[in-house]
Amino acid sequence: MFIGESTDFFDGILGINIVNNYYDIPFNIPTFYKFLPLFTSIFFGGAAYVLAEHFTTLTTVLQIKQAPRLFYLLFNKKWFFDSIYSFIGYKILNSGYTISYKFFDKGLLELMGPYGLTNTVSTASQWLAKLHNGYITNALQLVVIGAICLINIILLMLI
Repeated sequence: MFIGESTDFFDGILGINIVNNYYDIPFNIPTFYKFLPLFTSIFFGGAAYVLAEHFTTLTTVLQIKQAPRLFYLLFNKKWFFDSIYSFIGYKILNSGYTISYKFFDKGLLELMGPYGLTNTVSTASQWLAKLHNGYITNALQLVVIGAICLINIILLMLI
């Protein structure tokens, strides 16, 4: 509205018809509805202050007059929101710990990573140590098998 109604600024915009403008509607609202949010904020703010001031007195009166134990505990323990929140939060955090840390980090990553590699090398070296029994013919067989494997690897890389 700072630009003015007689300019061509709004000509290319879809959905805005500057002739039928409705920007004067807030001025037609009754004053009661304009001040209603203010009045409700003041009312509920005052109610919260009064309840906060007299809440400890209310729980003490309930305890002195021997109100039912569950009703007193409900008000005294903050409606058990902390207990429920702690229980649910513990379940969520514990499941996240179990899935991410125990299963992935300590499970899969270490089996494929450091522990898996060391276990594979250790097992292979123990198996190869059993093949070396001191006979020259067995050593010659291992050299020939190794040369064939090396030639096959080189040929596969060239193809």
